[in-house]
Amino acid sequence: MRAFIVTQDEARRIPGAFLLLIAALYLIPGLLFRDPWGRADAEGLGIALTMARGGLADWLAPNIFGLAFTEEGPLHGWLGALAILALGGILGEQTAARLMIGVIVACGLCWIWLACSTLARRPEVQPADPFEASARPSQFGRAVADAALLVTMATCGLIARVHETTAEALQFSWTAAFLLGAAIAIDRPVRGGLVAGLAIAASALTRGLPTACAMLLVLVLLPVAVQRFRLVAWPMLSTALATALLGSIPWPIALLHTLPEGAEWLRAWLGWNASEVGAPTSRSLIFLLRNLPWYLWPTWPLALWAAWAWRKRWQTPAIGLPLLMALSALVLMLLTPSPSESMMQPAAIPFALLAALGLTAARRGLISMLDWTAVATFSLIGFILDRKSTRLNSSHANISYAVFCLK
Repeated sequence: MRAFIVTQDEARRIPGAFLLLIAALYLIPGLLFRDPWGRADAEGLGIALTMARGGLADWLAPNIFGLAFTEEGPLHGWLGALAILALGGILGEQTAARLMIGVIVACGLCWIWLACSTLARRPEVQPADPFEASARPSQFGRAVADAALLVTMATCGLIARVHETTAEALQFSWTAAFLLGAAIAIDRPVRGGLVAGLAIAASALTRGLPTACAMLLVLVLLPVAVQRFRLVAWPMLSTALATALLGSIPWPIALLHTLPEGAEWLRAWLGWNASEVGAPTSRSLIFLLRNLPWYLWPTWPLALWAAWAWRKRWQTPAIGLPLLMALSALVLMLLTPSPSESMMQPAAIPFALLAALGLTAARRGLISMLDWTAVATFSLIGFILDRKSTRLNSSHANISYAVFCLK
C-alpha cells in the first residue's frame, strides 16, 4: 500500500463525554415506552416473561406461555428473565427486559472500542513517519477505535435490531467479545482464549450452533492466515475450546436429565440448527445482493477500500482478523437455506473495523463523497419514516401476536 501519515492533530482524541453521549443517544431511544416492533421482538419478551413467571422447566426449555420455542437458544430468555425478576417491580417487566438489552449492547460497543484500539496500536499498521510528525501508537489506536465505534453505530442494519429483545441483539455483543478475545490473545493467549471461548459458548446458547461453529473456525484458521497468531496458537485454541465446551454443554445436559420431554425438546433444537445450514442456493445469493449493501451501509465501501489499500498487509492481525471474520460471515450467509436479515448481523462488526482502518488511508475526496452520500441517505430515510410513522403505528402487522405473548 502507499505510504500515509496520520498526524497528531488528525489523531486527536474525541472527548469521552461526547462518545458516551452519542452512545446513549443511540441506545436509549427505542428501548423504553413502546410496544413490540414485530414478531421476533414479541417472542423475546414472551420467552423472558414465561421464564420469570414460571419454574425450572420454563428456564430449561424456552416456551411462550406453553408454546415450545425450539429456535435459537435460551440465553437471551435467561438474561431477560433475570432483569424482570430484579427490576420488573420497579421499572415494569417490558422496560426491565429491554434495559438488559441496552446494557449488554453498551458492553458490546465498549468491547468493539477496546478490540480496535488493541489491534490498531500494533506496529504492523502504524503509519509512515519520515518526519517524526506522525501520531503515537496509542493516539493512532484511539483514533481508529473511535472511528470504528462511530461507524458501527452508523450501520443501517443494526439501528433497529440492537433495540429489540431478541437473540440477534445479544449476538451483536458476543461477536464484539469474540473480536476482543482474539485481539487480546496475540499478547496474552490464555486470557484471550478464555474471552473468545466464552463468546463462542454465549453464541451457541443465543443464536445456535452454526454461528458458534463459524467463530470457532475463524479461531482455528487464524494461525494459518495471520503469522502473528502462529506463536500463540496452542494456548489460545486449547483455552478457547475448553471454555466453549464447559460454557455450552451444561444446558443440554440439564435439559436431558431434568425434564421428561428434554430429549424431544433437544432433538427439535438440534433439528433447527441443522436446518440453518445447507448448500449454497441462488435464493440466498440474490437475497444478499439485494439487501447486504443496504444493511452494511455506509460501512462496506470503506471496508472494501481498506481490503484493497492494505492488501500487502493481510497477514497482520489488524487486517487479517476482521477479514477472516467477514469472510466467515459471508460464507455462513450463503449456506443459509432460508435467507433473512438476521444472518447478515455477524458481518457488521468486522466490516466496521475494516472501514475504520480504511479511513486512515483514504483520500479526502473519497471520504467527502461517502459523507455526503451517507447524510443524504439517512436524511431521506428519516423523511420517509416521519411521513409513514402514523400509518405504521396504526397498522402494526404483528400487534396481535405481541398482545398474545404479553397478556
